[in-house]
Amino acid sequence: MRVYDAEEAQASSNLQQIETEHREILTAVQSGKAEMARILMIAHQARTRDLRIAAMARR
Repeated sequence: MRVYDAEEAQASSNLQQIETEHREILTAVQSGKAEMARILMIAHQARTRDLRIAAMARR
């Protein structure tokens, strides 16, 4: 399967956003803030889903 968001994922600004999101999720988990981790994870997945859909639409 081809990775449709490879270019977007590797863009510098997106790499920074991905790292920030992952850090926030990890911090919430480590702090025992399960609901916050869940909310952050859902937002992260929605954003990356939207990136993939947009990438597929351009092809």
